[in-house]
Amino acid sequence: MFQSEPLVNTPWLTIMGNHDHYGNASAQVAYTDKYKRWIMPSFNYTVNIKRSDSDNSTFIRMLMIDTVSMCGNTGFDSEVFRKPKFSSTRDRLASREYFESIEDELEKLKYEYVPYVIINGHFPIWSIAEHGPTQCLVNRLRPLLYKYNVTAYFCGHDHSLQHLTETSLGQTVEYFVIGASNFVQNSTAHKDA
Repeated sequence: MFQSEPLVNTPWLTIMGNHDHYGNASAQVAYTDKYKRWIMPSFNYTVNIKRSDSDNSTFIRMLMIDTVSMCGNTGFDSEVFRKPKFSSTRDRLASREYFESIEDELEKLKYEYVPYVIINGHFPIWSIAEHGPTQCLVNRLRPLLYKYNVTAYFCGHDHSLQHLTETSLGQTVEYFVIGASNFVQNSTAHKDA
């Protein structure tokens, strides 16, 4: 897939989604060692993009996060409207540690200037489409975006393309749902959420 000439050397920065967790998610991390275009060294990782080769400062910092580990998983496709939930108390406790580690990473930004900070996860914080907002992320991740001046949040899960903007506490965050690589569903089921 994606073998056309302009894309043949393009690296793919990947993250886990709900369907990945139905199978062997660790195998996808291991695939990073076998295929140079597939980039997923762990379930969550950070990518620093420089402005140029001569400028060593970070221009864009991207935090790639596993929202299934943060919020639990959904049901299979036959249960389209099912919201994420934890399968055990152990997973719920691990989620707390996961949120703390993300906040620790964002806290480091106070000590360096990075013009653009982007967080990439699978489940949406805000979405007007079939699955709608993910309450766990609205409650716990969204406040961190504003506290640490995050520029944007990119996600998938809903099979649509959306750009939503929200301003809170004098800070604007751009939300992008980019889950239309397989098919597009034009649902607006959660436009009033």
